[in-house]
Order: sequence, then C-alpha cells, then structure tokens
Amino acid sequence: MVKISDNVKKKENEPEFFYTSTMHGDEVTGYILMLRLIDYLLSNYGENEVVTYLIDNVEIWINPLSNPDGTYFGGDNNIFQAIRFNANYVDLNRNFPDPEDGEHPDNEDWQKENIDMMNFMKEHNFAFSANLHTGAEVLNYPWDTYEKEHADEDWFEYICREYADTVHKYSDNYLTSFDNGITNGYSWYSISGGRQDYVTYFLHGREVTFELSQTKFPPANNLPNYWEYNYRSLLNYIKQVTYGIKGNVTDSITNEPLLAKIEILNHDIDSSEIYNSENFGNYHRLIFQGTYNLKFSADAYNSKIIENVNVQNENFTILDVKLSLDTTLFISKIESYNLKIIPNPCKNKLQITFNSKYNENLEIIIFDFYAREIKNLKNIFAKKGKNVIYLSTADLQYGMYFLQIKSENIFIKEKFFKH
Repeated sequence: MVKISDNVKKKENEPEFFYTSTMHGDEVTGYILMLRLIDYLLSNYGENEVVTYLIDNVEIWINPLSNPDGTYFGGDNNIFQAIRFNANYVDLNRNFPDPEDGEHPDNEDWQKENIDMMNFMKEHNFAFSANLHTGAEVLNYPWDTYEKEHADEDWFEYICREYADTVHKYSDNYLTSFDNGITNGYSWYSISGGRQDYVTYFLHGREVTFELSQTKFPPANNLPNYWEYNYRSLLNYIKQVTYGIKGNVTDSITNEPLLAKIEILNHDIDSSEIYNSENFGNYHRLIFQGTYNLKFSADAYNSKIIENVNVQNENFTILDVKLSLDTTLFISKIESYNLKIIPNPCKNKLQITFNSKYNENLEIIIFDFYAREIKNLKNIFAKKGKNVIYLSTADLQYGMYFLQIKSENIFIKEKFFKH
C-alpha cells in the first residue's frame, strides 16, 4: 500500500480513498496504471491544481498489485506466466464474504491476501474505493450478488457515467460496452464473493469495479494510450469523495468525537447506512443530489434527526452534529434491590446498601456524566440478604456520577452527586 497525503505521518480530518488493482494476477493493465498514478500524483503536487487539491483534502491509498503470487507465478523476473488465481489456485474475487451467499461462498478458506485486505480496510474508514480488472471495458457498480438495486443506484450511475464520458473525450471506441461504458453488476452477470459487494455491504463503503482493457496483457507500446485515456477520470473519481454530505459528530458537552451511525431516512436499505471515523468523528455520505432527512445515532446518546438537508452533485454540504448523553440509560428499576446511596450528595465517602438473593462476587463501576468509566472495583463479595459497602469518593471531582453494580444476577444503576 502507498499512502499519499500532505501529512503522511498524521491522521487528518479528511475522507479516506482507496484504489487497488490486479487481484486477478493475469489482469495487469491496472497494475501499470496505478504505478503511473502514484508517480503522477507525487510529481505534480504543488504544480497541478487538481492534484494539489486532492492530496491536500483526501487521504489517498493505492495498492497496485493485490495478487503478487498470481502475477509472478512463473518467477520474480517476468509476468508472462501470470495466472488469474493466487498460489493456492483460489480466485480472490470470489473469496470474500458475500451478503447473499454467506461467509465462504466459494467453499474455500479465506485466503491470506484477502484476510490481509479485509483487516487493512477494517482499520480504515474508506468512504470510496475501486478495484481494477481487465478482460472487458466497462465500469461495473453494485450489486453483483443481488438483482435488486442499491439504495444509491442513481449516484453510482452518475459517477460511473462521469468517468466514462470523460474517457470518451480522449479516446476513440474505448470503454463503450453495455450502456456506453457502464453497467450494473448483476445485469452483466451475477457473482458471489466479490470484493465490491463485500466493501459496499459489510464495510458500508462504496466501491466500483473497473474493467479497463479487453486484453489482459496489452502490448507494452499500448500502455501509454490507456494512461492517456484514463488518468483524468482516475483523478475525477478520487475527487468524488470530497462531495456529498460531510461533517463531524461530537458530544454536545465535551466536543469529543463520537462513533455514530448516519442514516438517510426513507432511503437507506441493505446496509447502505454509513459510520463515521472514531478519530475525529468525521463522516462522508456520498449521495446523488436531492433533499434528505438524516438520522444520527450513537450508543448511550440521544439520536437526532435533521430534516431537509440539500446536496448538489459536484458539491458538498457540511453538517456538523452534536449529540447529548441519554441519561435515562443510567436509571434502572432499583426498588427490588432496595438500593440506597447515603449521603447523596456526598463528600468523601458513600454508603451503598442493597439486597441480593445470592452469595456472589460483583463489580462496582463509577461513570462520569459523559459515560466515561472513572473507577472500577472488581470481586466485591455480596452475601445473600442485605449488603452494606463503603466507597471512597475523595478522588472524584465535583459533579454528577452514575453508580453501576453488576454480577451474573444483579444489574443496578443509579446517579449520585459529589459536592
């Protein structure tokens, strides 16, 4: 993997984008295109306006060759004996978990290449990606496994059409198959275990499969032509990740980032909702132009619905959202345990009394107002009947706290105050 950014060693509040090629080892056109794209981006930063914008505003990752054993099957010095499969003769693009056909749709163990790829993608939050193939000339968008349309079918058609139409301006009779260069995957032919559907369904990303040459091994003197046909579209495709609806989801009091789910109401189906990044709470919802109602939700927080959010193609709408803590989650039915906290408010010590039906060890946890764990006491013995436990609060700052007592048989929550 190559990371290209204006701050390579720093994680930034930017969308993450991913290009990868040649998971079929004998489909090598994309391999060369990705090497050239890396060189082009690095060589033109600060010189080319589009390149500079992309590197300043997007965290770009490129993996030119994701099946090296297949490509160099005949030895490390040439690719003339390249094969489609990996060294175990498994088709990597049928070896991913499938939303319709299960975890192992090809009845093979997940291959090392795909395990590494899945782990890598789970470590990131790629808002947009593409994987490059050859053997046809068309952009193939989800779904591959389902006959039904993706919730964002109109957006997929739009961005693929933009790619193909730009290519057509700089080429003759290239990328013209199917609907003049684009197709829904299932409409072409259905597959199971493809990476495109894995990313789009399980990782809540957006991925397209590029088929960029009819010939898997074009003559070397034709490779510059493929670059000339495609490089503008490759740049425009990255730029799409900067559009749509974007912003940060944070705690309403602390402004700390929250891991949240972002849904488009009356729109999202089949895992098309997205999740933001834990690092900054930033999200990037790529979507076709229109007016939408968005719902933001996070564990232990009150959900928020924001209506009539307008977005235009080739543009972005910033929508920062603050969520408030749902304090009702910390209040339980305590009558059956006869829980009492004395004194409340307290100063330096609490007396906790409660009833238990069992002799058992329990855990006492104190959370602050923002649901952050402050203190955890384990293996506290509780006898059957009435229990009295003393707890020091001298180390707590002034404010409101939540006390949680739990074991296999007990789960009590109540609030108290320190003054």
